[in-house]
Amino acid sequence: TFTRASSATRVNQSGLIELVATGVPRLDYTGGGCPSLLLEPQQTQLYGETATMATQTKTVTAVEHTVGFYGTGTITFTGTYAGSLVGTGINDRVELTFTPTAGSLISTVSGSVTSSQLVTGDYLGSYIPNTTTGTITRIADAASKTGLSSYINSTEGVLYAQIAALTEGGATATLSISDGSLSNRVLIVFSSGELRGQFTNSSGTSIIDTSGSVIKDFNKVACVYTSTTFKLFVNGSKISGTATVTSLTGLNKISLDRGDGVLSFEGRVKELRVYSTALTDAELITLTTL
Repeated sequence: TFTRASSATRVNQSGLIELVATGVPRLDYTGGGCPSLLLEPQQTQLYGETATMATQTKTVTAVEHTVGFYGTGTITFTGTYAGSLVGTGINDRVELTFTPTAGSLISTVSGSVTSSQLVTGDYLGSYIPNTTTGTITRIADAASKTGLSSYINSTEGVLYAQIAALTEGGATATLSISDGSLSNRVLIVFSSGELRGQFTNSSGTSIIDTSGSVIKDFNKVACVYTSTTFKLFVNGSKISGTATVTSLTGLNKISLDRGDGVLSFEGRVKELRVYSTALTDAELITLTTL
């Protein structure tokens, strides 16, 4: 089940920005090569008439903002922020993150500035086209699949993913196998700039293993669990020792969130697998080697 209550864009196989209809998942080819499933948070485009941008003034708050565009022109900022962003080519997207003061931000355009975008936060996100002078919002992506009890082994198994974060910090984002609750679940988590594996049993006891800093490149991550152990493997290395656990029960759902529809995964997914048996340490090192 995939949901997104708005249209959104992706970079297609030809390297062109393409509009994708409401409720349709996006296989994005940014960077070339094989595509990845793109899952983004909700974002609001503050610029209007973005296809070919003209000078405009927007009211902003004193929080971090990110601006970007394609082309060879320049946006010069005055008012609540002083600075500029210079384009490098018609097919190149340049971006700048800055923190203005509250008030009117004036973006003065010279030369070719196309597919422009201004959003709050440090993540520019996929291009949000806007043909109006107001703002427009891209709704968050969400995906899950229930009814998988015959495929997911509650006693032992592996949750594996090849994933990339959208930013090196940001909000907590998870993917999981679970019984649909906050108990009986195995999670892979991006949180506070770290990559983690988590195991939670029916009594609410959790084990969290942390691999350290998250980078925006793709990581291969595997959580292996049995009726007695839980271990985390990342990019060909065993991160944790053997942790003592008790069995999970009722696993029947795979979610690009923490299992209950909260903390949706925000990032890029190239692979997502569930194994119904616990692989060996040697097999997991091979599986997760980049």
